[in-house]
Amino acid sequence: MIEPYQFSLSLSNTHTHGRQRGIPWVRPRSTPDALRLEVLTQEAKRLVQGTADLPQASFSSRGSPNPVECLPQYPSSGIGIEYRTEGKFFSLQHLHSKTKVTTTVITNLQHADNCAIFAHTEADLKSTVGLFSGTDHNLGLSLNIGKTKVLHQPAPGCVATFLPQIVIRGEPLENAEHFPYFGSHLSPAANLDMEIEHRICCVSTYFRKLLCPVFIDRPLQMETKTLVYNVVIILILL
Repeated sequence: MIEPYQFSLSLSNTHTHGRQRGIPWVRPRSTPDALRLEVLTQEAKRLVQGTADLPQASFSSRGSPNPVECLPQYPSSGIGIEYRTEGKFFSLQHLHSKTKVTTTVITNLQHADNCAIFAHTEADLKSTVGLFSGTDHNLGLSLNIGKTKVLHQPAPGCVATFLPQIVIRGEPLENAEHFPYFGSHLSPAANLDMEIEHRICCVSTYFRKLLCPVFIDRPLQMETKTLVYNVVIILILL
């Protein structure tokens, strides 16, 4: 039985900013907009050229290298997803279609300053972590070991009998029981029970705080109370 693994990486960029590279500062009040834009554009080009010595490095919107796309080789692991772009969007029959489908293997999910990597076996995960850690070090980035967690999700109907042992630079990674990120909670059970419980607790807390100043306050109109209820309470539940 295949047992998928997942872990999330938190990176901190170690590149210097433009002011530390000796880029002249342009005062907005003393420089026309067109000239200021041209100067800033030229300095942005100099920034990219100054970091172009990193081999095969791809840069995000912040100008920082992306170590996931700089890996020298990538194991054949990940999550396979079949999809099709033809026909009606809400056709349930297309979910069971075997023709005109495209298969994509997702190996990582990238966020603002974090990255989640998926693997079906512990060996694939160790190989990917080793490549990621080595490439991360070669690019001059520092990997936050304390914020790097391993989340083991067994196959449906199976019980985890052991926890994966993943090591980075001689330090073992912590196995997390649940992983909160961007308001969502990932659990080993791979269901929404913990997420629903967390949202109900949040709704109860906010409703109790808004009960006296908003919902019981008589001077406030019913339209205002309804607006606050929809924006705060309903939005959290959705």
